[in-house]
Formats: sequence, C-alpha cells, structure tokens
Amino acid sequence: MLKRGSLADNSVLGIDAHGELDQFSFKGMHNQVVFHPSAISKGCNILFAGSSGYFEVGAGAIVQGDFFIGEQAKVIIGAKTIFNKRCIFRATAKRKIQIGQGCLLANAKFLTMDDLPVFDMKTQQRVNPATDLLIHDRVWIAEHAQVIAGAEIGHDTVIGAWSMVVTAIPAHCVAAGNPAQVVKTNVIWRK
Repeated sequence: MLKRGSLADNSVLGIDAHGELDQFSFKGMHNQVVFHPSAISKGCNILFAGSSGYFEVGAGAIVQGDFFIGEQAKVIIGAKTIFNKRCIFRATAKRKIQIGQGCLLANAKFLTMDDLPVFDMKTQQRVNPATDLLIHDRVWIAEHAQVIAGAEIGHDTVIGAWSMVVTAIPAHCVAAGNPAQVVKTNVIWRK
C-alpha cells in the first residue's frame, strides 16, 4: 500500500507496491526501494522522511519490520539474511545501515544516530555523532539487541539478547551486555 508521495518521484522495484503486507510512505523525492525477486517480505513499513533515500533487500532474504530512512540515508540487507521477528531500522543524517549476507536477526534495533545530541561543554562538539552501521556476513543478533552509532560487527559473530553494541566487535566471537563486550572468542555458528 502506498501512502503520501507518488511513484513519479520515487520507485519501488521487485515487489508488489500495492500488496497488503507492505506500506511505503514517501515524504521526499528520488527515493528507491529495491527487492530482489527472490526476497520475501513478511510485512515492512518503510518511511522515507527526505529525498534520495535508498532501501535494498538482497536475494533470498526474508525481512519484516519498520524502516525509517532519512535524507540521503540507506538501508541495505544482504542476500539470505533472515529476520525471524520484526526489526527496527532508523537510518538518518545521510548515513547507511548495511547488513551482510546470511545474517539472522530477532527483533533487533539499528540506529545511525542517538535520538538526542550530546555536546562537550568546552568545545561544543557533538560527542555522539551519526555514523554508518556495518554488520558483516553471518552475524546472529539475538532478541532485543540494539546496534547504535559507532558500531561495526565482524563476520561469524553472535550478539547476545538484550545487548547494546556501541563499538566495533571483532569476527568469530560472542559479545553480550550493555555495552556489549566480547565474552567468547574463536566461535562459529550455524543456522
């Protein structure tokens, strides 16, 4: 179902734009939604809040959730990634959230920027700026985990339930906690 905006300025490719399970809202122009023909949506609410945003789902991926895409921001979901529960994505400030191939996500939350800015009193510089989020291939992010600005997760890594990832997490490990810390190394997981 399409809401606000028009396909004349925005494009939806590879999925039935008038399906009952998906909603697209466009508040800007030149936004693009691209679903690989073999990707499956189990219900996506996609809101473009600016212009020149981009949303892509790769081959064989299964996705569901709420996606907020700001001005010139991007969300890219890799091939064969599976959302087994609804996830929340908030890509803002011209930043990108990129999920690798073969990942497994369970109602996780991804934010390129904290909701409220925090500034250094002396320099007036923002201490929590917006950043890209990069989740490499074959990452498992468990129930209710949050991945926020400043995070990058290495391949074949597991993020524990209710964890908050705010920094780089290396490959082949298990990380858990708030903030997430490596608790086990030299691991591999399988779907």
